[in-house]
Amino acid sequence: MRKISKISIVLVLILVMALFTGCAKENKYVNVGVEMSTAGLSLYLTNTAAGLEKISTYVFFPEDADETFDKISRNKQGIDISYIPVKELSRIKADSNFRVVYIDCFEENGDLKGVWIARDGWIKDAPTYSQRYMNGLAKSTDYRAEHMNMSYDEALASIKGMRDFDFTVQNETLQFVAVFDQSNDDVIANEKFEVKNTAELGRMFDGFESGRGEGYELCRAAYDKYCTAADAMSFEEMFSFDMMYSAFENAHSK
Repeated sequence: MRKISKISIVLVLILVMALFTGCAKENKYVNVGVEMSTAGLSLYLTNTAAGLEKISTYVFFPEDADETFDKISRNKQGIDISYIPVKELSRIKADSNFRVVYIDCFEENGDLKGVWIARDGWIKDAPTYSQRYMNGLAKSTDYRAEHMNMSYDEALASIKGMRDFDFTVQNETLQFVAVFDQSNDDVIANEKFEVKNTAELGRMFDGFESGRGEGYELCRAAYDKYCTAADAMSFEEMFSFDMMYSAFENAHSK
């Protein structure tokens, strides 16, 4: 009896240790922040409408940048990943728990326009689903680049008078935006932006870690322009593109 009791105690100890050594399940739901602009919505709506990567999401539409950064700073009941305009990089401080993880779009003159920031805790606690979401962004990046042949006004005009929107036939990225705009009382800011596909982005950001290449120069210019405060996060810490590179590889392997 004494021998059996010792074995039972050992088994209980093993089970208890397992509970405290990383056996917790990842949260498969991604809390996404979406800015209400054509640039901010385009990748999110492309993935949603085209079903490029089926990911369970809770979507939050912040009223302004203050709300975005308040939500993404929270470890619970906040935002995991969000699009932000590059001008908001100034809000990323040395003690922030998030950083830039994906390049989205560009100004007409070639400067960076929008990026995605993600919370460190989400990437650490949900490595599978955070990478899956990044993979979805990469697939959306390619799909969007192939379908950017309509102006916003043309896309909006093409659906005037429609009541029931069928996303399966609205196969242009800006039509997705126009459709969403029509059902949301014209609350989306119409912004012009330029896009690239993942192959082009991959070439741009080749050599980034060694401080060379077009992607490095663009990020450096944005950082130097907006991150002038003494408490700004360092350039090296602010931009973390490992998951973006993996997402590019995933997009090219399909």
